[in-house]
Amino acid sequence: MTVWGGYLAATTELLGSIGEITKTNVALAWLGLICTCIGTILLRLRRDKPRWELPKLARLDSVEWLALVAILMLLALTGIAAFVSPPNTWDVMEYHMPRVVQWIERRSLAYYPTHDCPQLFYPPFAEWTILHFHLLAGSDRFSNLVQWCSFVGCIIGASYAAELLGAKRQGQWIAALLSATLPIAVLAASGSKNDLVLAFWTLSAGAFALDLCKDHSISGVVFVGLAAGLALLTKGTAYLLCPPLIAGCLLPCLRERAARRLISWLLIPAIIVVVNAGHYARNMNFAGSPMGLSSPNGDGIELLRIQNPTIRTTAANLVRNVALHLGTGSLRLNARINSILRAAISTIGVDPDNKDATRSVFRVNPHTYNEYFAGSPFHFILLSAAILWTLLRRRYWRIELVSFVLGVFAAFVSFSALVPWWPTSARLHTAPLIFSMAAIAVLLERAWRPISTLLLATTCVVAMKSVVNNQFRPLTSSRGTTSIFRADRWTQYFVDIGWHLGSYTATVAEIKESKCREIGIDASLGERFEYPLLLALGAGPSQARVWDVGVGNPSARLASSFEANSPCAVVCIGCISHKEKFAKYGPDLPLSRTFGRLVLFEQSRDSRP
Repeated sequence: MTVWGGYLAATTELLGSIGEITKTNVALAWLGLICTCIGTILLRLRRDKPRWELPKLARLDSVEWLALVAILMLLALTGIAAFVSPPNTWDVMEYHMPRVVQWIERRSLAYYPTHDCPQLFYPPFAEWTILHFHLLAGSDRFSNLVQWCSFVGCIIGASYAAELLGAKRQGQWIAALLSATLPIAVLAASGSKNDLVLAFWTLSAGAFALDLCKDHSISGVVFVGLAAGLALLTKGTAYLLCPPLIAGCLLPCLRERAARRLISWLLIPAIIVVVNAGHYARNMNFAGSPMGLSSPNGDGIELLRIQNPTIRTTAANLVRNVALHLGTGSLRLNARINSILRAAISTIGVDPDNKDATRSVFRVNPHTYNEYFAGSPFHFILLSAAILWTLLRRRYWRIELVSFVLGVFAAFVSFSALVPWWPTSARLHTAPLIFSMAAIAVLLERAWRPISTLLLATTCVVAMKSVVNNQFRPLTSSRGTTSIFRADRWTQYFVDIGWHLGSYTATVAEIKESKCREIGIDASLGERFEYPLLLALGAGPSQARVWDVGVGNPSARLASSFEANSPCAVVCIGCISHKEKFAKYGPDLPLSRTFGRLVLFEQSRDSRP
């Protein structure tokens, strides 16, 4: 998988740099990879001449059967949801999927004017994978499967990491089950975000690092660097999570031939830079920094990192991040927990609502199946117990396990020190939480069997409820939600903002009836729910051309020949009460119609060529 990830990144960079991102070229790239894999397998078979024998299936005990059945059920249910549902959460509609459509439409990775600058400078690997799937399928039908495949990879990777930490067969099954039942992972597995993609590459880098300690080789160093590079190419939080997590895996290696190994490890940052070089170069040209802008739209509002972290602000954010996983279904209990934690933060000497380190009033989220706000309380309690148990019981002080656990803790500290707290930050903990399941499994394997079985059965029940009741992709209908099997695909795009369904439907119908093929979208007023418009209006190299107009952020200077023509229609999102927009578009597009919060400006029908 790591070689495939590197190949996909390299081919996307190559095709994007020459403006040749097309279905034919992507198909040829995949065909070349498939032929190479088949050829390699045939050569090895011819050289080694293996004897074919049916593998002997090991007899599973009750815990292992529980893990196997639960994992298969969760993979089946989340896989069905991923295939049936379209991408449909707000941030997916705002930046994840629009950037994919723009790359297809422009056939290039070159930056472009947009109302949502994260489309440009945020790490793109997950969306590059969606881009390939989208081009090959001709639609977004398989877009959610990128996260689902990463979910499968995380389950396998956690089991392998547990083995490298010393777990026996049952411990490996436990690690797989704990990863498969993590609620924030289950909720995300059927969507199109990038948290599980990051978790997979982070876990891969950690597993390669653990393996490197057992059998040091240059190829192992290369795989650590490649997996870490792909993690950083997937999500910005990887810069805070990967170093401590990988360091926790590598530190035990320094007991022997430390100098020699440290020299070879210099390859790791070099490979990371090579993997991310294209993205860094585009960000340098756009923002003067390889990391891009310091805030989403370069206006200094909602800075992406805490500017002046201190020990106190870090400790306070650690408490806030722990709170994201403590929500219950009881409002009274939540209020009590909230009161205790606010008092704890105040005791540290920090305002619980400190605007320098948070982006919202601090509160404990109630238990929910909304993937923005859902936490993983049961797994988080297991992790906390594992950390304390490891540190307090000397007989568990194996250097590999202690270093691994400390790496997880250091990752949470690093994250809390520099990432402003949001009520929606729990999903950003997916990577370190899945990473930690391997360590928990090592300890649970040694626990009294009835206790471990009860704990694992509880995680299964929690996970099943999450996948069935997923707020954005529910498998069953209930009050306020409609099953994915009963709602049509177009309606499901608006699950997050159902009130816009009628206005978007009417706007798209009006534009299609007018046969306008040069369409602008003005989302400058903050509502950037663009993807349904891009999708429905047929944006693509052979369809209507759709681009952002009225851009007022740093990307405005990136206008190219693609935006040279004047649009014959402009969809202005949220402009109904803004007279300046009518004054701006009215002279060239005198026909205006209002559909909910959308205003459609059009040319006179008889004035079109």
